[in-house]
Amino acid sequence: MKMKFYLLPVLAFIIFTATSCPEEDGDVYLVNIEVVNLDNSGEDAYISEEPVNRNAFVIGVNYLVGYTPNEKKPFSFNKKFSYDNIVILNFPDNPTIICNEDFDEDHPANSDVTKFFKISTHNDRDYDMLLLLMEPPVTGTYSFRVVFNCPNNVVIKKETEPVTLF
Repeated sequence: MKMKFYLLPVLAFIIFTATSCPEEDGDVYLVNIEVVNLDNSGEDAYISEEPVNRNAFVIGVNYLVGYTPNEKKPFSFNKKFSYDNIVILNFPDNPTIICNEDFDEDHPANSDVTKFFKISTHNDRDYDMLLLLMEPPVTGTYSFRVVFNCPNNVVIKKETEPVTLF
């Protein structure tokens, strides 16, 4: 009976420590992004340097964040980030997607084509955000610029490599 009495607090301690998360002692900021062209024609999307079916084109986005601890000596480092329990303080609502070439007759080069993409942030892949092309342009070679306008007046933008859509 004595053994059960002592095991109960030990068991409660183990469960509490195994399920609690440490407090964040700093601030996390979006400092840059990575973008890649993905081919989503198979079971899983993959990075493609080959021509991609225009109905299966996706832009994969990864966040690069900086961390500033709540101390007198701030520092920062870049790290890939995709954890749901961390809040990025300067994170913008949605990116703007610019096509660097003529998208169609109504959207010449350097036009905003965000409305042709669907934004997905809930996925099981290796990307923090997927930008799915829902209304493909005519066959051709394209590159896109993904632009985040952060609340702290910082603009973060990256261009995809040129990709041939067929």
